[in-house]
Amino acid sequence: MNLGEGAIAWYPITNKATAVIVVLTYETNCKKENFDLTLLITSLRNGGISQVLPLKEIKSLLREVGPASYDT
Repeated sequence: MNLGEGAIAWYPITNKATAVIVVLTYETNCKKENFDLTLLITSLRNGGISQVLPLKEIKSLLREVGPASYDT
């Protein structure tokens, strides 16, 4: 089995409180000794948008919210 992954994050605002994240993962299964396995390639796509919100004025307590997605 081979596994690979790559991720990228983009911050559209200079204070980096908002992020757009994409993660790509792929997996390939190949022939194994004494085991009948058909070649299979799987790809996973994950992503989301994140927003950090201060819960206190001095920003000592933060909350991160946002939608996420997953696809195989």
